[in-house]
Amino acid sequence: MRRAVLRILIYAAPLLLWLGIAALLATELGSYQQSWILLHKLFDWIEPGFYYPDPQIVSMYQITQMVRKIAHVAVYGVLTLLVIRLCQSGQPKLRPLSLVMALVVPSAFSGIEVYLRLHQSEGTRHVRLEQFLLNGVGVAIVFLTTLAFFGLKTLERWLLQTESLNNPNVSE
Repeated sequence: MRRAVLRILIYAAPLLLWLGIAALLATELGSYQQSWILLHKLFDWIEPGFYYPDPQIVSMYQITQMVRKIAHVAVYGVLTLLVIRLCQSGQPKLRPLSLVMALVVPSAFSGIEVYLRLHQSEGTRHVRLEQFLLNGVGVAIVFLTTLAFFGLKTLERWLLQTESLNNPNVSE
């Protein structure tokens, strides 16, 4: 029983927490205005008045837009990583279920995010195609990295096995 609870805490809890945070950010909390205020406070904390006197320097609008685009990639990349981690549950070989769920869960959450944006954000959140493309980039980066990682681990195991068969004195 303790092991089952520990497994849930280790593998499922981070995913559920991340889903909750991402869902909150799909509401008014993640609006452009809130992002701007947060970045404004951050820059003022780093160096008060740092970007104000000269409007020729990158504007707050550009900085906020850039941060928001990166956030889409990061949120869905982490989501995909946590889904794969949950499905793998420490297994050394890649499970096909992990790959399927790495595509299904972010897609389903994207649908939930659209609903939250349209119905729970007091009209300040919009749905744009570029957001889905950026979400897909985050999923693709983690998905392809996972395939590469487990592919290399498989090759590594095969090389060690081949080497041990050809030379019995080599230990794994």
